[in-house]
Amino acid sequence: MEKTKNSFKHKLGIAIGIILCVICIPIIIINSFIIIQGLVNPNQVPSIGNTSPLVVLTDSMYPTIEGGDLILVDKTNPEGIQQGDIISYFDPASTNESAVVTHRVTKVTNENGQLAFATKGDANTGDDKMNVPANKLVGKYNGSRYAGIGNFCMWMKSVPGIIVCVGIPLILLVGYDIIRRRMYAKKQEKTEQDLRAELDALKKEKANS
Repeated sequence: MEKTKNSFKHKLGIAIGIILCVICIPIIIINSFIIIQGLVNPNQVPSIGNTSPLVVLTDSMYPTIEGGDLILVDKTNPEGIQQGDIISYFDPASTNESAVVTHRVTKVTNENGQLAFATKGDANTGDDKMNVPANKLVGKYNGSRYAGIGNFCMWMKSVPGIIVCVGIPLILLVGYDIIRRRMYAKKQEKTEQDLRAELDALKKEKANS
């Protein structure tokens, strides 16, 4: 009975460890990767492979995209952009060099031999004041949109978010490893005690015979 109980505890411990690894390790890796990319290249949009996750802050593209959404943007050759495409780009009209806007292309232009795009938010009444030079292009919206997730991602970049999404998973993994090691050590100690008791019993039996 005791052996069956210990076996169940062992299997339960393994299952918990696997669940923690499946949940925590990807969160730690993805968050650490995005945070490091943001620190090393503050003027570039963090990307995973060929795709960049972007948080939309306003409703300028409503109802196609809403403020607080998380969207995925694929790196694209500027020459492949066509009228009607939704693109993300570093805003040429902003003093903040890292400000990214996601609007629809209303016209593909050629300014002094340089490719550029006239853009407009679907919810806005007029085109944007400045055309977007091809070298400001971040990528093309691939249609993947996750409603409201952008607000959560913004929170994840804050100090409390980093603590919760990186610190706590690390603590859980380290804590699980410590508990697992202690349980293993206790099991080994009990096994040794049982062996010693068995040997003592054999010695007594031999001495009495």
